[in-house]
Amino acid sequence: MKKQTTATRRYEIQKILEKQGAVSSQKLADLFDVSVMTIRRDLQYLDSEGIALRNHGGAIVSNRFVFYKNLNQKSSEEIEAKKIIGRYAAHHLINPVGESIVVDSGSTTLELIRHLPDHHISVMTSSLKAISALSEYENVNIYSTGGELQKSMMCLEGAMADENLLSCNFSKAFIGADGIDLQAGFTTTKEIGARLTRIMAQQSLETYVLADVTKYNKRSFRTILNFDTINAVVSNKGVPEAYKDLFAQKNIKLIEVE
Repeated sequence: MKKQTTATRRYEIQKILEKQGAVSSQKLADLFDVSVMTIRRDLQYLDSEGIALRNHGGAIVSNRFVFYKNLNQKSSEEIEAKKIIGRYAAHHLINPVGESIVVDSGSTTLELIRHLPDHHISVMTSSLKAISALSEYENVNIYSTGGELQKSMMCLEGAMADENLLSCNFSKAFIGADGIDLQAGFTTTKEIGARLTRIMAQQSLETYVLADVTKYNKRSFRTILNFDTINAVVSNKGVPEAYKDLFAQKNIKLIEVE
C-alpha cells in the first residue's frame, strides 16, 4: 500500500475496525508498510478517542451504540465522576439568589440536585428522586413538570409535562446525555425523554450538559440537541481532543473538573 499521512492511515484503520470488528497490529503494519510500533501508536490514539479498544496484539472496535438502562443501572456507573461534575455545577454555575433552573431526570443531573446549596432559587425537575432530595431544603422553591410516571427512571414525562414546560421560562437548563457523538450530537435512548429535554433547553436562556467522559464517541437512539444549541459542557478530565476542537469552533465552553 502507498505511504500515507498519519491522519489518513488512522482514518483507514478506523474504517477497517468498523468493518471487521478486530484487527492485529502485525497485519496493519504489513498492510500500511510501517512498523508495528507505529501501528501501536495509531491504536493508542484511536483508543484515546474512544474509537478502538486496545488488546494484546491489536485492537477491537469500541461499542459506540448505547442501549437503554434504567436509573439504578445508570446510577451505579462512573459514580465518582458524576459526583464531582454535579458538585461543580451546583456550586459554580448557579446564582445563589433569584435563579430559575430546570433539571432533567438523569443520574448525573441528580448529583447536581444532591449537592445544591439551600439558596433562594426556583427548581423545576421531572425527577421524583430530585424532588425528594429537594424536599429537605427550606429556601428552594420546588416545582414538578407533572406528567405520566415512568417507573424505570422515576420521572414524569409525556404530553402533560411537555405542555406544562412550554408555559415556563428558565435562566438555565441542566441536562444529561447517554451519548455524545461528533455527527449525532447529544443523544438519549428514549424518545419521550428526548422531547421533554429539548423543551427544557428551548425554554431556557442557557443550556448546560453534564456528562462524564465515558459518554463521548457514543450515540444512542434519539438526538436531544445539536452542538449549536448548547452553551457549556461539564465533564471530568479526559475529553477527547476532537470534541475540544469542536466545542471551540461552536463557542461551547468546556469545563473539565477533577
